Amino acid sequence: MAELIDPTKRHFNMSKPKETHTRPATCLEVNCPPYLNGWNTIVPTNSDDAEYIRHDVMQRFTEYREGPLSRFRFPAGQPCFRESEHYVSIERTPLFKIDRGQVEVNHWLDGLHEATDLNIQEV
Repeated sequence: MAELIDPTKRHFNMSKPKETHTRPATCLEVNCPPYLNGWNTIVPTNSDDAEYIRHDVMQRFTEYREGPLSRFRFPAGQPCFRESEHYVSIERTPLFKIDRGQVEVNHWLDGLHEATDLNIQEV
């Protein structure tokens, strides 16, 4: 015989996992401040980072040497170094779960309503 579950002890979860409910986005799509305003990167002049920027980075920049440091000024309107980390939500129904099991939204709402009513009555 199945054990009855106390509705007041249930766990209700609604989620939009990144893997299924987002997609990669551009800097422009997420209003990325470095894209909109430009940015500075400061590194030691003789470092591997400075060499990487000078020779391998595809963005436009101007280098300013300030003592032992180089400041690389990247103007607005080009992808930032973290563009691969930008995501936007896609229009997809959230996942509704009760006690780790995925359910339809109506079942989730009914269960949440029942559990909430029972909790209020106990107070």
